[in-house]
Amino acid sequence: MTTVASRMARNVAFARELDPLSKVVDLFLEKKIRHLPVLAEMETLVGIVSDRDIKRALPSPYFGQPDNWRGTFDSVPIATLMTSALITVGPEDPMEDAVRLLIKHRIGCLPVVEEGSLVGLLSETDCLRYCIEVIQTRGG
Repeated sequence: MTTVASRMARNVAFARELDPLSKVVDLFLEKKIRHLPVLAEMETLVGIVSDRDIKRALPSPYFGQPDNWRGTFDSVPIATLMTSALITVGPEDPMEDAVRLLIKHRIGCLPVVEEGSLVGLLSETDCLRYCIEVIQTRGG
């Protein structure tokens, strides 16, 4: 059985609840990521923010840019945009279960949690790579 631990990303970037949106936008651009877990002060996973959440919050280029969007977004804590109703997996969960969760809930990643702490992130890309390997192993 292939487990989530064998496919997940470890040492993932994260944000804090009170981090401003501007800082999170910079993290997305710098790290070239699409999902960012949000942690409380005690390292507890409290939410996740996606590139889609960020895009919804940014001004549309079709209506022009505000003079100082960065200044505006310095005052918006990421907690106001994050999803807090989390669907998570454990590191020892089977990959098949994780893939099913992504499909069922139509989400792009799963935070991997062990004893209440974030230990990794499993993305849809990680799951697709796993599926390709399964297909190749079965002669497909």
